[in-house]
Amino acid sequence: MKEQKMDLKHELKRDVIADYVRQGIDLIKLHKENALITLAIVAAIVILVPLYLQRRASNYDRAQEMLTTGDFYARQKVYKVGAESDAQSYVLFHTTDEKFKKTQETYQQILNLYPGSPAAEDATFKIAACLYEEKKYDQALDQYRSYLNRYRKGKFVAQTNLGIACALEQKKDYAMAIESLQKVADDKNAGPWAVEALYHQGLCWEKQRSSKKAHDVFGEIEKSYPNTYWAFLAAEKTGNGLGKDESK
Repeated sequence: MKEQKMDLKHELKRDVIADYVRQGIDLIKLHKENALITLAIVAAIVILVPLYLQRRASNYDRAQEMLTTGDFYARQKVYKVGAESDAQSYVLFHTTDEKFKKTQETYQQILNLYPGSPAAEDATFKIAACLYEEKKYDQALDQYRSYLNRYRKGKFVAQTNLGIACALEQKKDYAMAIESLQKVADDKNAGPWAVEALYHQGLCWEKQRSSKKAHDVFGEIEKSYPNTYWAFLAAEKTGNGLGKDESK
């Protein structure tokens, strides 16, 4: 009886040991598979990431080239057919419609092909500027606002708010224009656009027949931005300009 119990204990021990051995083998296999998977992932990263970065850099370069081309079109003069015949072979555009269409198409290609590129920000803003120059104020407003929605901290925020204000001014929505101009004037990063915004604000107050407010704004320009182009224009408005009669 005792011998049977001893045999049973030995059997149980062997089963337990065998079970541990099997678990150990399974664990080794599992770690081996995980190690292979990890190695494959690392290899993929090492190979694919540089390729991705290289391709992205190449796309960014193409987008920048397209932006340069669009800027080139935007700077071109328009010559009517027959005008300045000695320069006809160098003329790109004979109408402003041709010029704006080609310029905007080039900028739009950047947005279509390379929307995540740095050049896309420039293209978005410049399309709006083209539309404003074409006097398509409603479309320009939509495009300016599209820029602000996408690039809340972009490099053209001040210019965009100024563009919105000027478009509203052209549409004779002076109250909204003044509000937008104030955003530019209060923007610490607005740089030279702040004083231009103040000047347009003065013009809007004039058009609303608020002479005192307009005079106060022009006076603020003279005080805060002396010896500037805008101060000269403001002085003409306040009567302190070069045309003032000093004999009085």
